[in-house]
Amino acid sequence: MGVDGKEIWVTEDVDKAELFAQFYTKIFTVENDDGLMIEMQGEAVCEEIVVIGHGPEKVIKKINPNKLPGPDFLHPRVIYEVKEVIAYPLTLLFNKSLSSGQLPEDWK
Repeated sequence: MGVDGKEIWVTEDVDKAELFAQFYTKIFTVENDDGLMIEMQGEAVCEEIVVIGHGPEKVIKKINPNKLPGPDFLHPRVIYEVKEVIAYPLTLLFNKSLSSGQLPEDWK
């Protein structure tokens, strides 16, 4: 939902970040007395976030397949080459994580 209560769709990263910033600005304060302190101002109600089918594939297409593997030892070329196959399962996984409010242990 947008700030005015109307449902809106955003696709650009900057717009998504702005909506999250508006939401969290309403419910948190940050004070820098003895470091960073985050304090909740009210009940946090965030509307449902849904990852749509082509989202993961669009992100995977931006991967540089010529880079070295990361800490998971999975080569980017492998992910890049199977992007069409893994996009839908990743969409399901991300949506399950968002709806349950839990991250798989391996992601932490």
